[in-house]
This record gives sequence, structure tokens and C-alpha cells, in this order.
Amino acid sequence: MEGTTTFTARGGVLSVRRTIDSGALCGWLLPVTLIVYLGVRQGGYDTVISSQVAIAAWWVILLVLAFGLVRARLGRAGWIGIGLLAGYAAWTTLSLAWTESSESTMTDVSQMLLYVGLMLLVLLVRGRQAIRFMVYGLATGIVAIAVVALLSRLHFQWFAVPAVNAALPGATKRLSYPIEYWNALAALVAIGIPALLYCATGARSLIARSAAGACLPLLALCAFLTASRGGVIEIAVGLVVFVALAPERPAKLAIIAAGGAGSALLIAAANQRAALRDGLRSTLAAHQGNQLIAIAIAVALAVALLVCAIVLVERHVERPRLLVISRRQLTRFSAAGLLVAIIAFLAAGGVGFLSHKWDQFKSPSYSSGSTAFARLQSSSGEGRYQYWQVAARAADRKPLTGTGANTFQFQWLQHGTPAGGFVVDAHSLYVQALGDLGYPGLVLIAGFILWILACGVWRVVRSRDPAHRLALAAATAGAFAFAVSAAVDWIWFIPVLPVALFVCAGVIFAPEPTDSADGSRPLGARRRFGALLRKRGVRATLQVSGAVACLAIIVAIAVPMAATEAVRESQSLVASGNLPGALERADEAVQLQPYAAAGWLQEALVQEQAHNLGAALKDAEQAKDRQPVNWSNWLVLSRLEARTGHASAALADYDHARLLNPHNPLFS
Repeated sequence: MEGTTTFTARGGVLSVRRTIDSGALCGWLLPVTLIVYLGVRQGGYDTVISSQVAIAAWWVILLVLAFGLVRARLGRAGWIGIGLLAGYAAWTTLSLAWTESSESTMTDVSQMLLYVGLMLLVLLVRGRQAIRFMVYGLATGIVAIAVVALLSRLHFQWFAVPAVNAALPGATKRLSYPIEYWNALAALVAIGIPALLYCATGARSLIARSAAGACLPLLALCAFLTASRGGVIEIAVGLVVFVALAPERPAKLAIIAAGGAGSALLIAAANQRAALRDGLRSTLAAHQGNQLIAIAIAVALAVALLVCAIVLVERHVERPRLLVISRRQLTRFSAAGLLVAIIAFLAAGGVGFLSHKWDQFKSPSYSSGSTAFARLQSSSGEGRYQYWQVAARAADRKPLTGTGANTFQFQWLQHGTPAGGFVVDAHSLYVQALGDLGYPGLVLIAGFILWILACGVWRVVRSRDPAHRLALAAATAGAFAFAVSAAVDWIWFIPVLPVALFVCAGVIFAPEPTDSADGSRPLGARRRFGALLRKRGVRATLQVSGAVACLAIIVAIAVPMAATEAVRESQSLVASGNLPGALERADEAVQLQPYAAAGWLQEALVQEQAHNLGAALKDAEQAKDRQPVNWSNWLVLSRLEARTGHASAALADYDHARLLNPHNPLFS
């Protein structure tokens, strides 16, 4: 990391001491640590893992506030951004008052507290001079995850069978490890490509630029093996935004072309190896994997050499006047090209083509092709349109409140299509926010993301520093890729993806390196505010208040996490035959979260195993009362009532369970 170099004379000998820039180190280390850790832990989707990260983040924030370790200014843009996200978290918490499932909503509350903490942490550690290191850290973390993902396919002997492949046999062909969801992996790659392009076109070291260029084909191969159609669109959006916003485009376009050529060669080589491409775990697939590793190394080295040559030409060869284009000329050329493209699209029957594709998207068919290329050509929505319809109808019934955070799964089971199966999320952040939290929730979360995008574009336009503008272009392009992916998938609920967005937001909200005020408030007002903070009583009050708030948030996260762990341990003890221990752990979950159904239901199941049917029936009643929209609670209650001789009540509860999940094969 860059810092200061000090020369001192000792005994006639000149010594050099290099001081590491702590701000740059933190700016690089935070995104790398978060992305790599969450990425290899299934993206952080598991409630316990995300809660652990949230607790760690809020402890760090507590220490920062208590000891004044970081004095970063959030700036007006940062305050508005964190305010919108905190507002969405607050509305999520308020939905506990009207939710159809307090337990499910509390899970969402914990996740939102994680996101607010991580966003705040990114803004606190971000320094004016360390912005580019945050982009470096973002690129480094995503490349690390992509390399692990590729190795899980090219050298699968080192890895166990991914859990998603065991649960969904059809997922074998699609690369998903280690996040365990192919579309999320592709979306992460789409966010990482602009950051990697920043390193390849803006890093100060020639070696760093060449190394970044060498990684471009690897990310492209990773995206291809996911067979994610959304990933292709997100990568295209990210590239277009990056090129449109980046300064001095000719050299950058040359580097993109070099990376694209290497990517095409590598993808073609992978597509010719069917056993490898389809994710088989066979001797032939292992042989093809070794071949592709050698090809990937050769292609990466070739692209690195091309990037090195392009950079040297850029540095030492004067650009011809024909390649020097002013902003006004570029705007005219872009407008003319866009007009020609629109005319050509209309003349070629583009409207009818899009209408046909939209009809295919709305079809509930789940057929998506036998190969990666065949799937990429499909326009099937795979049920998304039906998910969105159910969420929209929930918003129609309760436009101001929705049904409560994280309750879409119950709406889908009751109102979804027969062939839809079990679905937890609406596969769109914005649509699910509308259904779960009503129009206020949609406005808050859409406003948060739109604010990031608008600030990114605005600050690129206003920036006078080419290096800063390039970093902003990369961060804004990554944010656009996230926004597109969040519109058609459930990546918001996989924490590693929002973390990448928060890093992009941290770069976008940062002040211009040469600006002193960041436009957040007049300099005089800042001095008066600083003088107020320097007063010992005010500062101490703010520190104590911040510490208390952090501790309260930590407790709010830790309690549901401990209850979830207790239920899981109880289930493990049941499997091992230790019913007394299982009952004790289930009771612990009930004590921690008496409002949640999971602990009561687990206690009922353990009591049933121990043949204490009376106690089991009472516990099942408690579970049903706390989560009446969950069909499985009614089904367990029905079984226990039948076993205790309450035939009419058992039949009524069975009918109610079927009403909540009418398409389940159990009731056919």
C-alpha cells in the first residue's frame, strides 16, 4: 500500500523507511475480507453466518465511535444514502406490528441491521485518498471468488459436491460454487468486471495493469459456466456504463478488446469440452479440466502481454489527432449512433421480436435449454412473471403496509401456480419490497439504489480529476450491474452482493480528492460543527449514545441468531437419539424467541418423539398461534390432534393447512 517515504541519516548511512498508509490498507482490506469470507460461506445467505458478520461489524463501529479511531466525514451524499437505507431498515422493523409472520420478519430485520452496519463501516473507513484502493479491494475479492469457482469445475477433485447440486440435480450443469447460486455468482462477476477494468486501465503499476488484464478472461469464463442470462445482460450494462463514463477511452477500449478476444477464445475452448461444460464429475471431465487450465494460463498470459503493450504505447506514443475527440464531438457521435441503431432496430422488426420474447418470458415454462449456449438464447422467465403477479396482488390488498417483511413465501404457497414449487423470494428486490412492505418500502429501497446511481453519474460529470473520474466510472458501472440484477433476481438476500454494492457506494459518495468541503456544508458551518464536537460534554454524550445504540443492535441480532442455533442443535440431537438434550435446546430457543414459531414447533416434535403427546399438542398450538400463515404448523397440529383422539379438530386443521398450500402433493 502506498504511504510516505522518509530518508534519515544515521552514522553516515542513508536509510529509507516506508510508512504504510493505514487508510489505503483499510480501504483495500475491508472489501477483500468481506467478499472473500462471505463468498466462500455460500454468499452469507445462512442466517447464522450473516448474523455473525453483523455482530462483528457493529462491534467495530462501536470501537470506532467510542475511541474516535476514524474521523471520516460522510458528506451530504453519504448521509442521504445511509439515511435511505436506515429508513428502509426502520420500515422493515415497523412491519413487525402488522406482519403475517413475526419470525420471518425478524430474520429480515437482522439482515437489514447487517446491511446498515456494513454500509456505515464502508463509509467510515473510506478516506479521500484511499478510494482507488477500495476499487482494488473490490476487484481482488471478486477475482478470488471467481478463481475458486473455476477451480471447483476445472479441478473438481479438490471440492465436495456443491449442496445445490445435491438438492437440485438439474443445477449440475451450472457453475454456482461457492455462493451456491449461479445467477448470484454471475452478478458478482458483472460487478467485478468494471472494477477489474479500472485496475487494468488506471493502476499506476504496469505489472498491476497486466495482471488485471490477465484476469478478465477468467471472469468471463466463470460467467459463461454459470449459464446465467441475467449475468450476460448485467455484464453488458456494466461495460456500457463504464465506457460511457470513463475518460480517455481509446486506450481503455483497446484493453477491453484485448480482454474480450481472450475471453472469446477461452469460452470457445470450454464449450468444446462437453463433459467439463456440463459439470460432470468423471475421468474425461477431469482430463478436460486440466486441458482448460493450461489454455486459461496461456490466454491470461497473452492478454497480460497485450495489455502491457497497450499501456506502453499509451505512455510513450503520442496519440494521432484523429483519435483525439472532444466531449462535444463524442456526444454528437453517440447521439447519431444511437439514432441509427434505433432506426435499424425498428426496420428489422424489433418491436415484434421484443413482444414475442416478452410473451415467452411470461410463460410459466421452466425449460431452459440443454447447453449453456442454448440456455443463454432462451427468454423463459422461469416463473418470475408469476412471482411478480402474486407480490403485486399482495400490494393491491395492502398498499401502505404490505404483508410484512419476508412473508412472500406464504403468499406464494397460497396464491401461486400449481407448477411453481416452493419459492421463498419474489426474484426481484423492488417487486418483493412492494408486496412485503407496500409502496413506502418500494420508495425507500428504490430511492436508495437510484441515489447511488444518480450520484455516480453526477460526480463523474463534475469530476475534473481523470483518475478520480475513472474510479467513479468503475463504481457506478458496478452499481448499475447490481441494480439490473436486483430487478430480476433475489441477490439482495445474498449478503456478498449488497456488500459489493456498498463498496461501490463508498467510492461514489467520497469527496473529490482536491475538494475540501465535498459540497456537504459550507466551510464555516463545518468549523462551527467541529467546534461543537470538540466540546468535551457534547462529544462524550455522542460517544455514549452511539455505543449504547450499537450494543442494542448487537443484542437485537444476537438473540435470533442464538435461537436459530439452538433449534439446529436440537434437530441434530434428535438425529443422534438424545431426546432430553434436544428438548432442552428447543426450550432454550423458546426462551430466547417466545414470539417465534420455530422453537415451539421443534419442542412439539421432540415431545412427540418422546411420546409426550399432550405436551406436544400444547407446543404445536403455540407454534400455530405465532405463525398462522405457515401450513406446516397446521399440519403438525392436525397430526397430533388425530393421535390424541380429536378427530374433528384434526380434520379442520388439515383443511386449513391445505388452504394455505393448496398445490402441495401431500394434499392431492
